[in-house]
Amino acid sequence: MQRRIAVCINENIRTPVLLRAAQRKARDLRMPWVALYVETPGYYALSSEARDRLLRFMTMAEQMGGEVVDLPHKSAVAGVVEYIISTQASDAPIFHVIAGRSARDGILARLRPSFAQRLSAKLQRNWEVHIIPLTEDQSYVRQLGRSSHWRNLRLLEAGAVVCAVGGTTLASQLLNTSSAPDALTLNFTSVSLVFLTICTLMALRFGFFPGVLAGLLSLLSVNYFYVSPENTLQVNSVDDYVALLAFLSATLVISAVGGSTRAQVETALRRERRTQALFQINRLTANAQTSEEALEILHRALSEMLELDVVFFLPPTLNPDAIEPAYPKDMDLSQETRKALEEAWREKKPTGTGTPDRYHTTWRFEPMVTHNGEVGVMGINMPRDATVDAAFGRLSGALADHVAAIIERVELARSVEDTKIRQERERLRSMLLSSVSHDLKTPLASIIGSLSVYHSMRAKLPPERLEQLTQTALEEAQRLDSFITNILDMTRLESGSITYKMEWADPGELLLRVRKRMKTRLRGHAIHIHAPSEILEFEADVMMTEQVLENVLDNAIKYSPAGSDIDVSYGVASDGLFIEVRDRGQGIPLDKKDLVFDKYFRLKMEDSRVAGTGLGLAISRSIMESQKGTIEVENHPEGGAVFRLLFPSIRRLDAAYGVRAS
Repeated sequence: MQRRIAVCINENIRTPVLLRAAQRKARDLRMPWVALYVETPGYYALSSEARDRLLRFMTMAEQMGGEVVDLPHKSAVAGVVEYIISTQASDAPIFHVIAGRSARDGILARLRPSFAQRLSAKLQRNWEVHIIPLTEDQSYVRQLGRSSHWRNLRLLEAGAVVCAVGGTTLASQLLNTSSAPDALTLNFTSVSLVFLTICTLMALRFGFFPGVLAGLLSLLSVNYFYVSPENTLQVNSVDDYVALLAFLSATLVISAVGGSTRAQVETALRRERRTQALFQINRLTANAQTSEEALEILHRALSEMLELDVVFFLPPTLNPDAIEPAYPKDMDLSQETRKALEEAWREKKPTGTGTPDRYHTTWRFEPMVTHNGEVGVMGINMPRDATVDAAFGRLSGALADHVAAIIERVELARSVEDTKIRQERERLRSMLLSSVSHDLKTPLASIIGSLSVYHSMRAKLPPERLEQLTQTALEEAQRLDSFITNILDMTRLESGSITYKMEWADPGELLLRVRKRMKTRLRGHAIHIHAPSEILEFEADVMMTEQVLENVLDNAIKYSPAGSDIDVSYGVASDGLFIEVRDRGQGIPLDKKDLVFDKYFRLKMEDSRVAGTGLGLAISRSIMESQKGTIEVENHPEGGAVFRLLFPSIRRLDAAYGVRAS
């Protein structure tokens, strides 16, 4: 069990003192340490300077070797206590806690203990709490006052507030002036409730500062029109003073609560959008085949999500120690920005905007790291008026790691695919060499042997023996020619260099030509052609289709018993013209039906190998698919295999007039 040290951090400018103390304590006790930040509602009232400072402290903690944990909770003390207690059942419980104590004087120090004191009271029995004095008070009230800079109020929001309060004032005055003397009119109480509603709406819609502005303008309007003496800002009654003070206090409270609520809602919506964007990025990059495609998709998605310029930097292939733009490539960085980029790549840490480094640049660089090492750097160009807070720092770091994982996944998938292709290429090469060395050499040896006997013993052998030798040499030469033709045809098909000439042809005439050309290869087999009664034509490349039929018939001859018949039939099917070739062999095993059309695959018959390269049926399938046709194989119920060729284009001819029938 590995114990840990926890340090509680916030936006206090003295927080680095706590980080250094935690680092020293961890080094002395040889323990890991973690920096805890509790994101309370007070976080949303912080100024942009305070949020930027908090981000730098979190980055500093990571660079010093600590782990940063962000804990959303309503109370800082309760959030820390719950987290520490939850670690006790894990493999890395926390036993030492370091907290800072700000200087607090006067009655507040006695009425409300500091964060460190309350935390110590909760943990003192079972944990060792180290309290380090700090010099700056970071209470919520002071933070709210310190962050209340009117420059954070946008002109458009101020205009909306002025219009809302002015419109309400005008409407109330028109109502009072248009009413009859004895009719109901608006008084101070009713008008105050109306203006409080306006302040609430402004705070919920625009935030704390617009709500305060709405409250001040409403106070002036109520005082001027509805507090005696009317039409002046003078107040003569103590009751009126108390009422106006209560009104102002209510507007401040409403503005603070409304602004905090609005900030929390916006943060929740922003996190939801960012989470959805991460899922969207995963979906978009799922089909990316190369890292270039993935980077293009990621650049487009992240630029739209962050509404900022995003650039990915990767090391060049020939210089893995350098870093250069990968997408988009046309990037011109200043010398200072380039130094920040190189440090992020070299030191594997965030640099630039929102980090505790010395570079003055609008860019923020996040190293893209996986468990296998650093992949590259993600750069985000931040506008000078942009707010870089802790939430954005965590988001940019998470995005960088996410992008690194995607790039690594794409590269790994491509590497696996390349490995499979190389293995398949080697396998096919080995099978081809095996075919060349055995199946091509065997007929060549038969040819040489037959011709050698014929040449040396021609005068001593009877005529029938000489005829047998020349017939054997011719058959083996034709078989050798068929093997070589198949190899060359497969090469041409895979290269895509074959152009198909589609024309209408008579299947009966085509089959007769093929049977005549294969006469010497039949070896005692008889091919019976079964034709339908009607005259049919189909559209195909005649020469390539004859090659298909020769390959299928040659396959039937190889696997049929000697002297058996081979049946060929053709006719009309529901989806075109079919040609079926049935042999009388042993059929095809069910587990091999999907393999017979693969390159270099051959079935074994008994103990002998059937001669051939295993390319004939693969070539046939490729040719049929190129003609929009199909080739399939099934076992016949009475034995043997049936190869079925299907051509989609067919027409009928009238026997008497040669007119096409519908």
